Amino acid sequence: MANKIIRSYFIFNFLYSFFSACGHAIIVLLWQDIGLSMSEIALVNGLFFVACFVFEVPTGIVADLFGRRLSVIIGVIISAISYMVYGYSYSFWGCLFAELTLAFGISFISGALDAWLKDSLDFHNHKANLTKHFSNGEIFIRIASAISGFGGALFFISDYHLAYVVSSLGLMITALISLFIIREDYFTKQNKKIKEGFLQIIKVSWQYGWKNKIVWQIILSMGLMAFAFQPFNLHWSLVIKDKLGAEAVSYGRLGVKVFEFVGLLILSLLAEKKIAGKYFLQISGLLIFICIIPMSLFNNGWLILIFFWFHEVGRGIFNPTRKALIQENIPSDARATIGSFAEMIMRFFMAIGWFSAGFFSDYFSYKILWLATLPILLLAVLQSAKIK
Repeated sequence: MANKIIRSYFIFNFLYSFFSACGHAIIVLLWQDIGLSMSEIALVNGLFFVACFVFEVPTGIVADLFGRRLSVIIGVIISAISYMVYGYSYSFWGCLFAELTLAFGISFISGALDAWLKDSLDFHNHKANLTKHFSNGEIFIRIASAISGFGGALFFISDYHLAYVVSSLGLMITALISLFIIREDYFTKQNKKIKEGFLQIIKVSWQYGWKNKIVWQIILSMGLMAFAFQPFNLHWSLVIKDKLGAEAVSYGRLGVKVFEFVGLLILSLLAEKKIAGKYFLQISGLLIFICIIPMSLFNNGWLILIFFWFHEVGRGIFNPTRKALIQENIPSDARATIGSFAEMIMRFFMAIGWFSAGFFSDYFSYKILWLATLPILLLAVLQSAKIK
């Protein structure tokens, strides 16, 4: 049964990522095509992170009270609606509405899916190597994103909006399939009034998410790293388009996923050796740190792209590591909520990072902004060393 649960987790990750990623490589190009300025682009995606911050814990509570399966399916449906909105949006306000809707949908999934996997495996007495399972899950995400992102950038370069219509239809299919592949045998609906349940889970989340020293060290470390990633998320496609042409963005996106995949393979192999998760965070941060220096100093587009690809190895290691560290240090009865609490803090750091990158883009070159992330990454690595 455990193998079936893990397989369902992989299938969901593949389908959701595949249909979500059609427009990922071209999203900044879409915003520019609509006529958004860099400040408006920063505002649109920055408010997405703020919305994720606001929605994370309430939607996590829904998952703990009414079931992670229901929460995940609701999240997929709302995500599908947001992509359809994008398919027909030609203004700042349309893009903003789509981003806020997407944030709402993602928040239903983020804490619930990981909690569902952990508790389902525990229910069937499977001693899970969470780092390995999350790493393999991210491999499926990267494969799906690589195929879809490359195809989206290649086939929808003349009509950015069509990519989001296709994404929306695919996510509705994913929601239907999820009804059959996500089982929740362990879950028993809590016989509490909604208000009472919300207050109790908020109390538990506060105790573990804020007062628990280990959990807070993990959250702070991953939040600092997430902050540092934002200038690269904002500028990379624009830099590659400027130096190598629009078609290079599709190949750039494919390379990103390939190198993330390499990072995940490395992590999956190292996870077998029972190495402490904090060391994976340190490896991730230091690898990214090393790549940023030549990436920021070179002017040749291909050299920038090559080192950008190599830095994605570190980012591939980052995601499953942070998920495993959080899930291994929180209690079952509020697992989705505390997982969402961790995501909420990370989204806060991402929002600040994105807003800052967008604001300072009007005053400084991308090179200066990329180099400015170096002390932040170093601080994140030092913070992760404190994790027991």
